[in-house]
Amino acid sequence: MLAAIEAVSGKRPSVDQKAEDRFAAGEADALVAICEHALATVPEDLVVAPASRHLVVHVDVGVLTSAEPEGRCRVDGGPALSKATALRLGCDCSHTAVSERDGLPIDVGRTTRVISPRLRVALNCRDRGCRFPGCGVPARRTEGHHIRHWALGGPTDLANLLSLCGFHHRRHHNGHFQVVGTGTKARFETADGELIAVSVPKRVDRATGGPAHLRRLSADRGLKIDAETVAARDGSRGDVHYIVDTMMYACERANAGLDDGLRPEQPPT
Repeated sequence: MLAAIEAVSGKRPSVDQKAEDRFAAGEADALVAICEHALATVPEDLVVAPASRHLVVHVDVGVLTSAEPEGRCRVDGGPALSKATALRLGCDCSHTAVSERDGLPIDVGRTTRVISPRLRVALNCRDRGCRFPGCGVPARRTEGHHIRHWALGGPTDLANLLSLCGFHHRRHHNGHFQVVGTGTKARFETADGELIAVSVPKRVDRATGGPAHLRRLSADRGLKIDAETVAARDGSRGDVHYIVDTMMYACERANAGLDDGLRPEQPPT
């Protein structure tokens, strides 16, 4: 268990953090990430109710906008939550609008993701990890954060989104530091306005990464990579998209603990 936590928590921050970041808190987030991964890849023969994998929060819009601070904000069947916690959970979640009259629901809208899967891919590609200065948590374990919350009129687009790990996301919504600017140039400040650092997305180093580097590396190894490199057994041109889809399908089943003997010549239909 300790080895798994250390593997997920990553390296210690490389710079001093004026927002009082602690590596130990990152280890707690790592334990949460391990549990979430276990639930997401649970084998089919393990009895787990799908609804038990989700946290349902009931919150009135007036609480998020401060128009009705005394409104409802609680976990389904559980305790009350603070506005800060509701805003953090609402940054990157699925939400369902329920219309009420006299305290009784009269209509339920469609459940939608605040950050769509396609936008999530773009966000991860741009940020490549938690944007808090010195944090090494990779993009796959970050949460999408609205610089100006959608409940307050902020748009859900790349310019208003930022990747933050769970620890720094909580710290921000609890008031320990603030973020101003845009997703491409975010200014991190302490609660009293002192500059921590300005964060911009990491760029691919053309000398050590990207297609030019791969071409040089292939040439040094005597490999000729072109449109005809991927070929099927019968000599026909390979379908890269088909190959990748098959590999992803096999990986998903393997991560779920399912071994169906899938072979490349027997892809999913």
